Amino acid sequence: MERLACHGFIVVAPDHVGDTLFDRLDGTESLLNNELVDVREADIRFLLDRILAGDVLPDGTTTNAARVGMLGHSIGSVTAGRVAENDDGISAVVGLAAPIEDNLYGEVSVEAIEVPLGLLVATEDNSITEAGNFFIRENFSKANTPAYKIELVDAGHWSVTNIAGLDLRFASS
Repeated sequence: MERLACHGFIVVAPDHVGDTLFDRLDGTESLLNNELVDVREADIRFLLDRILAGDVLPDGTTTNAARVGMLGHSIGSVTAGRVAENDDGISAVVGLAAPIEDNLYGEVSVEAIEVPLGLLVATEDNSITEAGNFFIRENFSKANTPAYKIELVDAGHWSVTNIAGLDLRFASS
C-alpha cells in the first residue's frame, strides 16, 4: 500500500474485524465463508462512500470518483471482485494470490465484472496451493473485459505483503 501511495494514489487498507493478522495470531479470526465476504463488502462500501464524500481525508486531499480501483490479497481478492461486480463506481479490480471467483465462498462471477481485471498467481503458493492457482488462471480465461495475469515465479502466498517480516510462521507460506 505504501508503494501505491508514494506514486500519488489515495490508498485505504481497512482492518476488517475478525480478519487481521492479530486476530489470526490470537485465534479469534473469522471463518472464511460467504458471510465474511458480505461483511467485508459492506465495510468497503461504507468506507468508499466516506472517502468519496471527503469525510475521512486529510484537509486539501481530493478524490476522483471516476478513477476508483479495488485491489485485494487472498480473501481480499474475493472482496475486491464482489465490490467491483456490484458497484458501478469501480473502474478496475486486481486480485493477488487468490481467485476472485472462488468456488468455496464469495459468490462472485468473473463474467459479471465489467471493468478491467488484473490477477496475480504466486507460483509457489502453499496457502491456496496449485488448485487455487488453477482457479486464478480459470478466472483469467473467463474474463469478459480486458484482463491481465502475472505469474510471479518462486513467490508464495504472502510474497506480496510484509507479513513474513512480522511473524516468521508466514515466511514459507
